[in-house]
Amino acid sequence: PMLDLVNTPNGFAIINDASLVPASRERVSALRSAVDQSLSDSLADLYEYIEDDITLAPIFAKFGRSTIIPGSLLPTRRQVCAYAVFDGGYPEWIELRGKHQLIFTTTLYPRFGHKLIDAVVVSADSCQDRAIAEPLKYAFAALLINDSNTATTMMTIIDGELRDHPELYPEHIISEQKTFESKSVISFL
Repeated sequence: PMLDLVNTPNGFAIINDASLVPASRERVSALRSAVDQSLSDSLADLYEYIEDDITLAPIFAKFGRSTIIPGSLLPTRRQVCAYAVFDGGYPEWIELRGKHQLIFTTTLYPRFGHKLIDAVVVSADSCQDRAIAEPLKYAFAALLINDSNTATTMMTIIDGELRDHPELYPEHIISEQKTFESKSVISFL
């Protein structure tokens, strides 16, 4: 939209040489949309600056409406966007805060165990965990955006890695034993 709009006591008008002509609804709507987009872009820049600042990020993460989700496998919107196509902006991202924990409790913990998932969240970049960390990040991002096909494929890759190299993942073996013992006790009763 052009910046030839002015606010008058009777509404918006277009500056046309020396006179003012009433502005159309479409032109006013376009101006509002441009201002909203500019505000959204500015907030995104601010959020990304804070997320990247090692001093500010931990403080910002403590706020309930923060864009950083502590304890998550992918705690920022940009990290999720590296693993999945997330079309939403920061307001939509903030609304997904509860879904992060839900994915852990309903899908990841039951399938792979608390100890293994928590170990990967803490040290996803270690050489040992890299073979499952990357597929786990893809699965997590896919679950966030409701892409069950990708999530299932990635979790199957993780299952194969855990099956083929159990010696590398003692956390998973301990979790599996506890799950088996719990099921045995429940089925026995």
